[in-house]
Amino acid sequence: MNVYISSLKILKHTLSVELGVMGDVAPISAIKRKYCRFMLSTTKGSTVWFRGKVVSVEKGHCVIHTKINIAVIGRLVRMRKSTLTMVSDSSSRDSNRGNDRDNTRDGIRTDYQDDTMLSALLHGAAQKLGITEEDLIQKLTAYTSRDGVQHGGKRSIEEVSDKQKIVLYDKVKRLIRSISNVPAIGEITEKDQGN
Repeated sequence: MNVYISSLKILKHTLSVELGVMGDVAPISAIKRKYCRFMLSTTKGSTVWFRGKVVSVEKGHCVIHTKINIAVIGRLVRMRKSTLTMVSDSSSRDSNRGNDRDNTRDGIRTDYQDDTMLSALLHGAAQKLGITEEDLIQKLTAYTSRDGVQHGGKRSIEEVSDKQKIVLYDKVKRLIRSISNVPAIGEITEKDQGN
């Protein structure tokens, strides 16, 4: 869903993010008053994640309230003049506000919802690393079995089983957290040329 940032307001204990919605607001209305994870990304690969609630939905715009976080505010300010893609995930983990016990089965997380969030994560991570999504999927799904045999990874999301998607989802989330402060390959070369 394409959106743009209309306004940012810092209230007493809350950051209020008003988004202009380009298209139908029905999907946003479905998650109104639910605690969700939101991802906003630009076409250049800049991404911001935050958790919050949709408190208002009207024709052409919505308002999301989240905790005040300086890093999130900074990213939203830098993204305010861009058209953004918004993805939301209202998993049971967020509905339970961090109760991980309900979201694990035999040590495997079960809060993975669908391929939309996974695709968005893969796209952002691949852009940041400067590789294709297929190469990233292959690297993250490759493994060595107990007897030491190396198995090549899958090349597309369609080839990955539902159980593997849960593991892939968590690996990509960890990867994004680890590279979020690392500049993209193009940014490194631009800085090197300037010195």
